[in-house]
Amino acid sequence: MSAEEDLRKRVVNVLRSQACMQIQFNVAGSTVMGYGYGHVADVIEQGGIKIKIGNTGAFTASYDHQGSTPTFVFGDPAMVSSPEGRATIVHEATHAVIDAVRKGRTMAFGDNEVAAYLAEALYRINTGAPLTGPLVPKLMPVVRKIRSFPGPGVYDVKPDEIAEARAFILSVYTARAKQQGKTVPTDEMMKGIAPPPPAMVPDP
Repeated sequence: MSAEEDLRKRVVNVLRSQACMQIQFNVAGSTVMGYGYGHVADVIEQGGIKIKIGNTGAFTASYDHQGSTPTFVFGDPAMVSSPEGRATIVHEATHAVIDAVRKGRTMAFGDNEVAAYLAEALYRINTGAPLTGPLVPKLMPVVRKIRSFPGPGVYDVKPDEIAEARAFILSVYTARAKQQGKTVPTDEMMKGIAPPPPAMVPDP
């Protein structure tokens, strides 16, 4: 089994875990639900989303939905062996979940990233992994509200609850992009993800 095949199987296992299934919230008009990660796992298995090991620049992983086939790129295949790495997988998969539910619509880059960091934090709590970094105090108040929300439905994150975290994220990403001679997009068009069509089989 190649490193990419092994990574693919382990990514799928992370996305089908109970810790992912328990994630649910609304943010900036997008709903992130546990079954969304299951859908992404299914599409990975069916070849509709590729898993690659390669250069991810200033980041440990990325989700690219601009090409013909959505692709997760991971800088280190061993990352899935650590709690930090598995949380990163959930972060990137959240972009794919949003891509799937917002096909043909745009979402602000900052909102997309906030959603991914919220999901990552919830996953870490669900698995008992530590929460570290400068975003933690900015996100924990709303994470607690998401986790304690009794329903019905799921918690609807308010813009003011993520404003500070959103501004911080944009400042960090803008600085990293500038180092690479790039710019951070304002809005992103969601292309959607779907399983590949069945292969054409000639009549006998």
